[in-house]
Amino acid sequence: MNNIAEKDIIKYFDIIIKEIDDLSFFSINNILIHKKYLNTDTDEQKDFFFSLVRAIESFGLSRGFFNENKGGGGWLKLTSKGIDLKDSKMGYAKFIKKAKIKPIDWYKIIAISLTVIFGSLNLYQKYDYNNLKSQYISLKTINEDLDNNILLKNSVNKIFSNPNKKDKFTISIIGESILKGEMVFKIIDSDGTELLNERYPSNDLINGYIFDDKSTSNELEEYIKKRVSEFFKEDNFLTPALSKDAEFDLDYSNKKTWTDIKSDSTAVGFYYLIGLENGCRIAYSKKQKKVLKYFCCC
Repeated sequence: MNNIAEKDIIKYFDIIIKEIDDLSFFSINNILIHKKYLNTDTDEQKDFFFSLVRAIESFGLSRGFFNENKGGGGWLKLTSKGIDLKDSKMGYAKFIKKAKIKPIDWYKIIAISLTVIFGSLNLYQKYDYNNLKSQYISLKTINEDLDNNILLKNSVNKIFSNPNKKDKFTISIIGESILKGEMVFKIIDSDGTELLNERYPSNDLINGYIFDDKSTSNELEEYIKKRVSEFFKEDNFLTPALSKDAEFDLDYSNKKTWTDIKSDSTAVGFYYLIGLENGCRIAYSKKQKKVLKYFCCC
């Protein structure tokens, strides 16, 4: 399972921007392989490589640095924003920091709101502290959603990595629009540790489903909303993750991973589908202390 942190995505994104020769026709795959930034000798290396390529492409598209070429096939071109980033030679983080404009200073708004709330605690000592805490968490969540430009969000709390504590499963659509944004799937444990962070173009939730040229943007958006709302259906959670009579299939799983998950009768599985056919089952390995994909098809 390749849980690629955003800092690693940005690291390789900066490499891609630097190495692009043809601004209107380039491939992330080719740059990373031909420039020998990554090896793809083993299955694990290949798995990481393709996950990274997809993450970088999604990152660049959703933030307006890349556009897809009409021919498709993974070929991209830089937008004017992407060209500005390349010309600046300062890297993504510094470029965004310099260019960022805040029409509304939400941090000041949040700070003022918190001052009012906690000032009330001094004035009214009998005020319910739990109620104050609830308001604080609510304001913090609003701040995070505004900062990340979250357009859609669905979350559930489920037993997963720890039999005694629930983890938070979240799916969000971020970016400028639902159709051209980015889907973010996260799992965070009860201590706040991020166990999983996967990102895909939001329209991957449509890919493979039957829509014709007459389908409107509104119809496509509504379908994405439906997929997001049903992402954490109860029957997508499996206990145990693998039953005793479950048979290993070499085409869709790794023997070591399969054995690890199957040996733990308390392991909870979660099944999720991207597009029509890209379905995976994941579980938390208590031995390796990380989330593993123990079955993916097709």
